[in-house]
Amino acid sequence: MPINITGQTSSQYTNVSNENNNTKTSINNKQEPIYTNNVTLSENSRFLSRLEQHIESLPVIDENRVHEIKEKIKHNDYDTNYLFLAEKIIKIEYEIH
Repeated sequence: MPINITGQTSSQYTNVSNENNNTKTSINNKQEPIYTNNVTLSENSRFLSRLEQHIESLPVIDENRVHEIKEKIKHNDYDTNYLFLAEKIIKIEYEIH
């Protein structure tokens, strides 16, 4: 997927021809060619772009997991690892201060 980069803003041009033709423009009534660079994205970067879009579309909170935990708490079936929880709280306190 080539991307044309001209380094000029469109407000500087008074007449621009089609991208597929020999691109020329009129700046201050002079005909000067615009030199373009083509950038081709690798398959990995296209994949990463699609992955990023997919991740952004996911919900921030896993509603199924929240429901599952609520049900376990409601039925007094949720096991808590108090030592693990205490270590996490202490770690957070050290990071804050």
